[in-house]
Amino acid sequence: MLKLLADKIALSLSTYTEREQDWEALAYGLNILLVFTLSTLGIFVFAFMLAIPERVFFYMVALIMFRSFGGGVHHKYLWRCFITTSIIVLIPCYYSIYFWQWPVFIVTLLILLLVIIKWVPAGINREGKTSEQINSAKRKTLIGLLLWLAIIAWLYYIAKPDLAGALIAGGLGSAFLISPFGFITIEGIDRWLDSGKGGEKT
Repeated sequence: MLKLLADKIALSLSTYTEREQDWEALAYGLNILLVFTLSTLGIFVFAFMLAIPERVFFYMVALIMFRSFGGGVHHKYLWRCFITTSIIVLIPCYYSIYFWQWPVFIVTLLILLLVIIKWVPAGINREGKTSEQINSAKRKTLIGLLLWLAIIAWLYYIAKPDLAGALIAGGLGSAFLISPFGFITIEGIDRWLDSGKGGEKT
């Protein structure tokens, strides 16, 4: 249903482009946006039930900053995307205070630097890109990293270790989804679950 809606919106905007590749990219982007919006709304419903909406907000901020230009893996179906995203967001956010440890912060920072240098942009974000476009994505993701560090410093200054921990957890989650380990895991889950039925493709 969401894919059909995204295709219809993209078709209505197709008068602005003559290339089929542009229409397909627009439809894909709209579909991802719709899936992300619905998944985020669902996650925040659970976040309010668990009384951790602020932590989830900062986790999602990290996810958006790194994955906007860094790309990463996606499930084939909406319901799988929602379940996996809920798990990797809600559980770390509930225990976010444990992520606010200097060793965890340093390790996360190093992992993010490694991921940005080696694998950004990942997935469909890299397909058909020139070297300059790839380097541009790396630079923009590095700017996101600097902003991530600045927000963590601010949260530390105002004594909000649980929110800083959520931001660190969001950086770690982003690194996982961008890296080959994320692709191996998510695509492996998809292959395991594929049985001729599943849900709506994302």
